[in-house]
Amino acid sequence: KLRYHPRDDLDMGLTVLPRRSRDWLLWRENTLFGSYHSRRQEATMDLNWFPGRRHELRLKLQWLGLVADQPVAYRLDAQGQLHRSQESVEAFTLSEFGMQLRYRYAWAQRRELYLVYARGGTESLFYDEQRRMPGLPALLADATGLRDADQLLVKLRWEL
Repeated sequence: KLRYHPRDDLDMGLTVLPRRSRDWLLWRENTLFGSYHSRRQEATMDLNWFPGRRHELRLKLQWLGLVADQPVAYRLDAQGQLHRSQESVEAFTLSEFGMQLRYRYAWAQRRELYLVYARGGTESLFYDEQRRMPGLPALLADATGLRDADQLLVKLRWEL
């Protein structure tokens, strides 16, 4: 986790959380489970700028990428034991991206105007043995194009 303060009114942060597992067990359907080698990367970047006493501008970006490959199928028997199965479970990737840009103007005590723009998206793809899976860098490169939702919010706070 990194935090940088180049000026009193500006700071930036970056958090990166890598995770790996050689035996990540997921329920697929009914009594079918899949065990995967997984590589997961979470990254968050934020920028906070306070250009004036009553103004603030904040930007936050979040990304999650997951590659789950080398799948092995397992079945759960009636006694609750897992047994390796000859069935197939598919490898998959997951990428989620979110961005929020927020402006706040406070013109008096307990009186504020917020303008917020948010967008984000999710993509999950399945792969068989013939289809080549992308790595985490390729998922990150494509993440900013994910766009399932665009939202603009205007909020006025006016307390007496």
